[in-house]
Amino acid sequence: MLEENKNFEIEDEALEEAAGGASAKGTTYYVKGVDQYLAMRTACEYKRENEICGLKNKQAVTLISKASNGYWLVYSKTKNTMGFVNSNYLTKTKPSK
Repeated sequence: MLEENKNFEIEDEALEEAAGGASAKGTTYYVKGVDQYLAMRTACEYKRENEICGLKNKQAVTLISKASNGYWLVYSKTKNTMGFVNSNYLTKTKPSK
């Protein structure tokens, strides 16, 4: 598993500011369909060196913004990290336990 890059930690207040305020935090999505993990990245492109951490199936993330190339900027409360993920592996449907 990847080591988490602590340079990308974000506080709740910073998340609210980035998302436009507490009422605009965004929609919750869930990771689905990954074999090992969904890489969270520093940029909205596939490169090994820009991986921050990995998200497992069923982990929740909050949408911050969408990029036109299919990568979305999201916040993971579990990892206390914000980064880009491939939106093909996200769903709005809450997974069963």
